[in-house]
Amino acid sequence: MQEARDRVSGTVATTVLAFEQGATFFRVHDVRANREALAVAEAVLEVLVRERAGSEPPDGPVADQPRPANPQS
Repeated sequence: MQEARDRVSGTVATTVLAFEQGATFFRVHDVRANREALAVAEAVLEVLVRERAGSEPPDGPVADQPRPANPQS
């Protein structure tokens, strides 16, 4: 079995996926790597939400903003 430090990329990936689905609390070993990945994910999602809505950036975190049901419309 790999050491925890050797599994960071998998943890970061699942953390970002969970964040995208609305999770707000995470238990991880490498806090820095996950915090950096979440900051990038939040910035990307804010841009996507803004572009889809045709509006200004949201005031709060993306997780608090409703997402369009059909992003293709």
